[in-house]
Amino acid sequence: GREENRLDYSLSWEEDFPSNCEGHEDLCDVLKGTAINREVMVAVANSHAPGLAGFLDSIKRLAIKNFMVVAIDKKLADQLKRQGVPYYYSENKAQGNHGVSAQKFGILKEFIHVGCSVLLTDTD
Repeated sequence: GREENRLDYSLSWEEDFPSNCEGHEDLCDVLKGTAINREVMVAVANSHAPGLAGFLDSIKRLAIKNFMVVAIDKKLADQLKRQGVPYYYSENKAQGNHGVSAQKFGILKEFIHVGCSVLLTDTD
C-alpha cells in the first residue's frame, strides 16, 4: 500500500478532500478546483509583488494546473479574478518583503488544516 506521511494525521486518504472547511470555506472552494492529489503550488503576494506578471505568464506557459495565488490585498485579488487566475483572498496589511514573508506560515497552516500539501514559491 501507500506509505503514510505526516499529512495523513491531519486528513487521511480515506476522507473527503478538502476537509475541516468550517471557517475556511473560500480556501476549500478554490482547492476543489485547483489541487491535484491534494497538492498545490502557491505564491503569496500583494499587488506590489516583484515580477508577478512574468511569473504568471511562466506558470501558464508551463501549463501548471495545480497553481494558485494567495492574494493578501484586494487590488491583487480583483486583478487575479479579471485574469482568471485561481486565487484565495486572505486580507493582510503586511507591507514589504519581510512583512509578507512573516505571514506565510500562518497562511500555509490553513492549507494544511484542510488536508492540502503545499509547495510555496516566490514570484521573483
